[in-house]
Amino acid sequence: MQSINKELNTYQGSLLADNTNIIASYDVEQGEKYTSIKMLREDIIANKALNKIKFKISNSKHVNIINGFGVTLGDSIIGLNVCLFIKEMNEKIKINIARPCTTPESLESLYYYALQAGIFDSVTRMPFPLSECNQYDFNIDMGNQLYRNDFQSLEMHDYFFEHMGISPHIVPHTYKKNHWLKRLPNEIKNKGEYILFCPNASTQIRAIPYKYHTQVIESMAKKYNLPVLGFSPAKAELYTDISLQVTNTLSYINVIRNSNFVYTADSSAVHIAAGFDIPCHCIFTSIDPDLRIRYYPNCTSSFIGDAVTQGLHFTESREIIHHVQKLYENHFKFNSH
Repeated sequence: MQSINKELNTYQGSLLADNTNIIASYDVEQGEKYTSIKMLREDIIANKALNKIKFKISNSKHVNIINGFGVTLGDSIIGLNVCLFIKEMNEKIKINIARPCTTPESLESLYYYALQAGIFDSVTRMPFPLSECNQYDFNIDMGNQLYRNDFQSLEMHDYFFEHMGISPHIVPHTYKKNHWLKRLPNEIKNKGEYILFCPNASTQIRAIPYKYHTQVIESMAKKYNLPVLGFSPAKAELYTDISLQVTNTLSYINVIRNSNFVYTADSSAVHIAAGFDIPCHCIFTSIDPDLRIRYYPNCTSSFIGDAVTQGLHFTESREIIHHVQKLYENHFKFNSH
């Protein structure tokens, strides 16, 4: 894996390799190698983290979104709302998205389905030649969002609109509910009645510990008098582990889409449920729920975090992970669902 200094790794934008190609720090971390790397600071490319910008949708014909929209499923689902808004404000506009080259195909398939649904017009994988930016009348760098100051303080939909140069205050709430997901194909023909349990997350500090899975499953089955499907090897009456059956991103989206209720950790599941107006309950350990579910009227939440976990997106600290385990223990000790 190629090393990258902290200044470049935490830069609030994308990088420029060998003075010719735009790259993502994520790709360098995953092992992509380049002779020289520096911060991307080109006049032809806007970056809200560096300068004030305003994207004039009505005046643009061809837009290039560089390094959008993150390397997780949830971030991508939220970010793509921006493209739908732009396209519906100007039906003639064309949107290209340049994506990191090392993200898993399970994530990139989301962009394929969004492309087929007309949410944007083309997708390329980085490295992206700097010279090709001349083909667009607006280039915007959305890279390395995790290290942009207001990523920690803005609701996520508002963040993506703000950093696209679009004031979130002018955007109707309908574009902040992930309803673009309704345009994806529904593979499930015979909808059943079931509760869905999604305890896993992209980081351990957000995932619901296994020791509480059976308790949650039994509580959900009793409360709703319905079978529970889920992504856990737990054993319980009226429960089926579907981990091996749901083998791709579209299947995952559709099993949420066709459920009656979703119980989840802070993960993409909450954003998918919102996209289909499915009632949902989400447990947050490190992020203020208002920064994630403000525009989701069918979602309730529990915040169990404290000063130790507040604002953490990732940690390998065993001490902090153990602390989170204790937070969950207290939560499930005093709360029934």
